Amino acid sequence: MEPGTVVTMERLEVMRSWRAYMRRRNLSEGTIKARMYVLQSWWSEVDAWTATAADVERFVDGDAPRAPSTRYTILSHLHAFYGWAQRQGHTVTDPTVLVDRPRLQQRLPRPIHTTDLALAVLAAPDLQYRVALLLAAGSGLRCCEIARLRWDDVHDGQARVMGKGSKERVVPVHPLALRSMDHLERTGVHVLDGWQCRQVSNPGFATSRRLNAYLRSVGVAATAHQLRHYAGTAALEASGGDLRAVQELLGHSSPATTALYTRLDTRRLRSVVDAIALPA
Repeated sequence: MEPGTVVTMERLEVMRSWRAYMRRRNLSEGTIKARMYVLQSWWSEVDAWTATAADVERFVDGDAPRAPSTRYTILSHLHAFYGWAQRQGHTVTDPTVLVDRPRLQQRLPRPIHTTDLALAVLAAPDLQYRVALLLAAGSGLRCCEIARLRWDDVHDGQARVMGKGSKERVVPVHPLALRSMDHLERTGVHVLDGWQCRQVSNPGFATSRRLNAYLRSVGVAATAHQLRHYAGTAALEASGGDLRAVQELLGHSSPATTALYTRLDTRRLRSVVDAIALPA
């Protein structure tokens, strides 16, 4: 099948089955939408059943330079599709297995500066903004978790949140956030009523954009996600380096992700450096 040909019923049925499979696995709608978009783009350029590794490489690279993380994600989406297609008997080959994934850099967390956080909280235009800031910086909630948080999820100073991959966890809510929440009007089912965007598949996208715009407006050069980094680094310090506790707080699926926060704590290296003998 040449690029640009009319979409066949067979292709549509495969796509419908692929979407149904992902929903049965309870993948997030954001993930499903992203995988479907990649598959539709891929199939508009080549025949998925006769494509080669060279075709995959050209598609992943794109017409314009792409970040390594973007290429990695596209390749992962295609690989997931071909794994399913092989199990379903649609194909016996997977052209993605011959394509090396780009090496990704592990970036250290970049917590918002304490002074900037204090400014952002004090200058918050209303209680909703203040609650959002305090939930992120005080309890490590992601933007999507803040957007989804319902009043029914908050009990006895704790919140049940829905994180990545529809994974639930219960986290303590910081006392300052609880006090601010007590003054919010309960006009809807969500704590931040009106912050949910129906036009996007990821409910945290609108919240992230809103908080990022607010931070810029008050002169803070930080992002909403850096509030979560603040919670992680502060919790690691307060817990005496308890990585397991911080992992549970932040909802990291891998302890390796949490371990990145230890690289920020250089105080434990102070005594080591001081003991190095150098010529006077």
